[in-house]
Amino acid sequence: LCSKDIFPMSKIISKIGISEFKDCLNSDTVKAMTKDNKENVEAIGMTVMLDMGSIILSHVSDCETELYKFLSDLTGETVETLKNDFNYLCKLFTNILSSMVLDGKKKLFIKD
Repeated sequence: LCSKDIFPMSKIISKIGISEFKDCLNSDTVKAMTKDNKENVEAIGMTVMLDMGSIILSHVSDCETELYKFLSDLTGETVETLKNDFNYLCKLFTNILSSMVLDGKKKLFIKD
């Protein structure tokens, strides 16, 4: 990633529905869970995360063109390859997710 990637990422993030995330925190389900039991943090967190996932999945098709272009720019593969080679796309996402996990673990062990 480099600085020029900020602009397509911003467009994708706005189209993915990030502005709707605040509604997840104010849902009737979350309000009821916090009213009845303030120590139910894990269940509340899971509910909010599932709601956010639902928002992302409902909007991902809104930014399909931008996502393919962004991934094409990052990988050097053509948009057509990304659209038509499901195995390649799965490997790409697996690599991205494993990199994120490994980077996150490394950062957890860095001491100030």
